Amino acid sequence: MQQIALIKQPKIALALSITFFLMSGYGIIFTYLSPYLIQTTKMSDHVLSFALLILGIASLFGSKFGGFSADKWGITLTLKRGLVLNILSILLLSLLSNSINSVIIILTLWSFSGWSSGATQQFNLATISAKSSDVLLGLNQSMMQLGFAFGAAIGGLAVSQLSIRSITWMGSIPVLVSLIVTVGLSRYLMNEKKVRQSVGTQIRA
Repeated sequence: MQQIALIKQPKIALALSITFFLMSGYGIIFTYLSPYLIQTTKMSDHVLSFALLILGIASLFGSKFGGFSADKWGITLTLKRGLVLNILSILLLSLLSNSINSVIIILTLWSFSGWSSGATQQFNLATISAKSSDVLLGLNQSMMQLGFAFGAAIGGLAVSQLSIRSITWMGSIPVLVSLIVTVGLSRYLMNEKKVRQSVGTQIRA
């Protein structure tokens, strides 16, 4: 199958793992976000609904900005910045969870950065193998679902074995892995490009 053949390629496997780990971190937090906010900030149902609405709006703007930024400043730089901002916002959430206003601002940044990274990742996959972009985007959707489900399961274990507050730092770990893989993939692709250029030069010579 074409999907299996693609996944066997190291650069494709690395690229898809970025999506998996990013969505794992998102799943850990988002699945248990409502009880987390109620317990840590004592949010009322009305304020909670408002906060979740803001998250939805931030995700929409994040997706749009991810595409714009990838075109203007480059895919890799946009992806790295988005992941760094996502990690920082998660860590800030664990430190400033006593202030409702601060929490809403931080969650806005978290949602914005997460979805900007998701949109940029689709561009990333399309450029890695343009001929197989349709198949790769389908695999990316599968990785998103698997990652979110895995994250939800890990979040459930964290809540039951540790505490509801642990979902923040637990959620930052897979996103950090995603950032490390992004850096590694960037170097892999640069080395691959240099090898192709070197081979091309030798052939012309």
